[in-house]
Amino acid sequence: MSYVHIGGVAADVTDGDVIACVSNVKITFGAYEEATSGADFVVGGVSAYVAKDSGTIYKCTNKGSITCTSEHEIISAGGVVATTNSNMDNCKNVGDIEIAISAPDEAVVTLRNGCGLVGGIAASVANNTISRCVNQGVINIDLWYSKIGGIVGNFENSSLIGCENYGEIKDSDVAIAAKGNNIGGIAGQSTLYDEGISDWEDWLDVNVINGCVNEGDITVSASEGGMISGIVSVVEGRDGTAITNCINRGNIRNNYYGSDWCEAAGIVARFSDPITNCINLGEVYGGNLVGGIAGAASQVANCTAICNVIANSTSEYTSAGGIVAQAYVGHLSVEKCVFGGKLGGTTVGAIVAWGASFDDDSLIIKDCAWNIKDGSNVDVFGESEEGQTTIENASSVSELADTPSVSVYVNGYTQMFSVGDESTFEAVAYPNDNGAIEYQWTSADDTIFIISDSGNKTVSSQAISTGNTSFTLRFGESGMEQTAFQFPITVSDWDNGAIIEPTPTPTPEPTPTPEQPSTGGSGGGGGGCNAGFGFGGLLALVGLAVILRKNSGR
Repeated sequence: MSYVHIGGVAADVTDGDVIACVSNVKITFGAYEEATSGADFVVGGVSAYVAKDSGTIYKCTNKGSITCTSEHEIISAGGVVATTNSNMDNCKNVGDIEIAISAPDEAVVTLRNGCGLVGGIAASVANNTISRCVNQGVINIDLWYSKIGGIVGNFENSSLIGCENYGEIKDSDVAIAAKGNNIGGIAGQSTLYDEGISDWEDWLDVNVINGCVNEGDITVSASEGGMISGIVSVVEGRDGTAITNCINRGNIRNNYYGSDWCEAAGIVARFSDPITNCINLGEVYGGNLVGGIAGAASQVANCTAICNVIANSTSEYTSAGGIVAQAYVGHLSVEKCVFGGKLGGTTVGAIVAWGASFDDDSLIIKDCAWNIKDGSNVDVFGESEEGQTTIENASSVSELADTPSVSVYVNGYTQMFSVGDESTFEAVAYPNDNGAIEYQWTSADDTIFIISDSGNKTVSSQAISTGNTSFTLRFGESGMEQTAFQFPITVSDWDNGAIIEPTPTPTPEPTPTPEQPSTGGSGGGGGGCNAGFGFGGLLALVGLAVILRKNSGR
């Protein structure tokens, strides 16, 4: 197998850091040339491949577009870098990405587990952290069985922290009835492999998505097997990706009527671990398993979905749940969640559409509320054939303002900070942030991170010194039970190479608390590089930033 590496600044960086590089290169190529027949393409706006384990890709920006039309089954494309094991911080992509496989061989695509990895920042990352990265470029794809994300296509044994996607993700005009794509506003897929970790709680520190924001719409036409969502599409492999403190404002749509075994959700399409303090404000439409927060899940707490949730599949197993469509592997707990909007599908539930199906299955719904916009009478869950179902304190409300807020989004929070950073945090409670909500902020270690005006809705913060710490935010109406969330903080000195590995605190169900009183070239490392020229084809790139590898591992 051959690999063609293409980068706007460097094709490969084999042993070095990539600092403050800017690419204005427009990468356009068609993979039809005889010299590249049978090759897999790896393309990055700044670099195709950064190899250094625990290295640094810092403050890099791609402004050029990436366009590829190919007959080949495998393409990896990232706005900043395609593939890396290095940590990425403060990187940005504003260039559009358009990738099309014109004639995929379905047998080959299935055998090789997909025909593409595409990400606004990176196509694929492993054993690292991506933090404070922003994508503003549009991603337009015509692919089958691929992983596509506004920030990263696939991340393995890694963390995504404080990342934001504003770019739309959509099918190209010719992508009719595409199959099997996993698409997320932040990540296409989270993959977790056992590296000798046996304790389930330890897995929560391996794959983490914390404090991420998606505002880009996702619009596709998937006939079967696809999953789309606002944050991450699907978690694959061993359990262990914790999703906390994330918000989706993008609309999630699968426009192919009759889609079979397609899942769509505001936060995650298919997942089995804790989803905590997440908020979805985007419409969710299409597929046969559709959820305001999750398509399939096992544990959801303190989440809010204010949106319409509509399933449009012709399958008899079409379900739409205000919070979750169905239990994942038979067990589901939903606590302190709120839904407001319309529901549509064969089986609908205000909180859960489909619960326990077998004798040893279980469904728990506790302390949840909902408001159905069209006034229709919808039960807390749709169907639960067998197993054990427990419902406690779950009810319909005439107005969302009648229920206490269960979630909070903190504007300005990213978890990762540099020494000296000053930030403003603003707390917004969901489903309603009325004037009666009181907030109390507490830093765990003022020598690392301080918060001023701690009794206000909006506070000032400053990173003082390197290290890991956290702050706690309590909120609730005066005189009523308050809810507390812990937000991890990691402070590094990126400019001087003092990078602290984040150790996010696993976020279990929040517990109520008593009311409180008020670089340069291939193979090297460097910074300040800049590429400002364009090119229109593959041959123009050879000798500049293209490497053709035979029988390589990359």
